[in-house]
Amino acid sequence: PMLQLDIVWCYFMLRDVSRLEVAGARLNKARVGFELSHGKDSTRFRLLQAARHADLALYVRLELLEGVVAYYNGNTEKARGSLSSAQSKYMQ
Repeated sequence: PMLQLDIVWCYFMLRDVSRLEVAGARLNKARVGFELSHGKDSTRFRLLQAARHADLALYVRLELLEGVVAYYNGNTEKARGSLSSAQSKYMQ
């Protein structure tokens, strides 16, 4: 999942809007992979990390990118939700 997230981050940093369809699929794979490895709502990861929130940065990036992809695909409600969630995690 980290590689998927990093690839989409590169698309974002390069401002490569032509890759949005691929970016959305990669983000879905990243979210599924993080859920499989971290557990639902990151419970497994937090148990292993002694309740530290080291994974928040990953989810901030994931949700930020999901929001950007949703916005450019015309799904403003999903974009608003993803960006709001990313912002609240960032504030933590």
